[in-house]
Amino acid sequence: MRRNVATILFLLVSFFIYVAVICLRENSSLPSHIEQVKPELDLNLSYFHQVSLQKYRLPSFYSPISIVAVPSCHDAHAHYLTSAVYQSISKHLVDHVILILQSEDHVFHGVALPTHRAVEKIFIHNTLHTDSIEQLSEHVLFHYYDAVYHAPKNLELQLAYMRYYFDAKTLITPVIMGQVTDENLVEIADQLAQIANEKTLIVVAVNIKSNQNVAAQSAFHQQSQLEMYASDTSVIQAIQGVPAGNNDISTGCLYGKYGYILLLKLLQLEKYSNVNSHFVGYDQSEQRQLQQSYAAFVYEQNKAKGYKNYIGYYEQQQLIGIAYDALHELFEPCKVKKSHMISYEMTQPHGAFVSLYAMSDHGTLLRGCMGVMTCQEPLSEIIAEMAKQAATLDHRFYVLKYQELKSTMVSISLVTNLTQVTDFSTIHQSDGIIFEYGDCSAVTFGSKDFHDTWSYQHVLTDLCFQSSVAAQSWQQPDAKIFTFNSIDFQ
Repeated sequence: MRRNVATILFLLVSFFIYVAVICLRENSSLPSHIEQVKPELDLNLSYFHQVSLQKYRLPSFYSPISIVAVPSCHDAHAHYLTSAVYQSISKHLVDHVILILQSEDHVFHGVALPTHRAVEKIFIHNTLHTDSIEQLSEHVLFHYYDAVYHAPKNLELQLAYMRYYFDAKTLITPVIMGQVTDENLVEIADQLAQIANEKTLIVVAVNIKSNQNVAAQSAFHQQSQLEMYASDTSVIQAIQGVPAGNNDISTGCLYGKYGYILLLKLLQLEKYSNVNSHFVGYDQSEQRQLQQSYAAFVYEQNKAKGYKNYIGYYEQQQLIGIAYDALHELFEPCKVKKSHMISYEMTQPHGAFVSLYAMSDHGTLLRGCMGVMTCQEPLSEIIAEMAKQAATLDHRFYVLKYQELKSTMVSISLVTNLTQVTDFSTIHQSDGIIFEYGDCSAVTFGSKDFHDTWSYQHVLTDLCFQSSVAAQSWQQPDAKIFTFNSIDFQ
């Protein structure tokens, strides 16, 4: 009898302990999945937040952010980067987050809008955005996942890092993508854009492939790279490099067919056509034999209407390389070109000048300069063409010789803020000036060194001499004066 009583008491105590553990787990600040992987990855959110700040030199984002791509892998490096990405945008207040993940169910077709209790328990403060789900569910591709639903493990992981959105009572809509066609992805992107507004953040969780060079893995030839935004390439190439401490900039590929294509389609939509791309960081394994690189991409929407180029450090280095390749092509036309990764900004029309300088013991000497203020061709093509013209068609200098290539420095000036001037008193020393009179024209760049003797009258008169017209032609009614600024790099 006593043994039976002891057994019953033991079972009761065990049951209460089990219930207590379950309650503690439900009230834990981390989802149960995070706790399950903690022994393997030593996942501690505060630890990852702290380390990620040391690993990444994040840029500051001051404009509304529209689209964010984050890693969907589960190793430590991906956790560092995910933490860094979310911290870099945490100061932006948004009303709605659309979280897009890839389904782990390979037999599922369409798009899941989960409503099953197993998913609902993840959400805190009732932040599930039912209105947008109802709107999306009207589309034939979107439907509720009413069957027994197993949420992707990455859903809980992403939500753990989005804790501050819960605290701010931000509405969150999870969208789980199954097997769909490329044509369907266009419709899906359009539907997502329709429910988005200025305070909507679209988070696309994509796999990041390691140990791959983006340009080398390009699915198309060099001459057709500019058509990448109209093709179904497996590489996201809208990248801007941001120096990451003392580390060398390295890029990985985004893969996962549906994640990257959807991201590509979103960037093609009119709503998101004027975006800047920011490469916010990467991490490289200390084990050289692995050489694993991870990257994340944040897309920041411009406030200004229409497209406005933003050429960052990465694009600048690529454009310099394109100019050098164009010069070598003058003498070695059969030589295989280096593969350059073309970003979205580099596919847009943009006025630019290419200057060549001869390096010597006495300093640098101008060797040729050609450019255009406006054009219809992509920036990457203009840079290559202007480099060739500066080497061969600037009549102030003799044609560049092959022996001079090694001692030739390339400088590029991108034209910005081109404005016609009627009030000459508004012209500043730092402004570039264009003078047009009939078929004659001349250009001068702004000065970085300020002089007390400077005057716009003197500069405009000098431009008249350069154009081989009368000294006071700039005062004629049919003369046109423009000012501009430039982004210079070499």
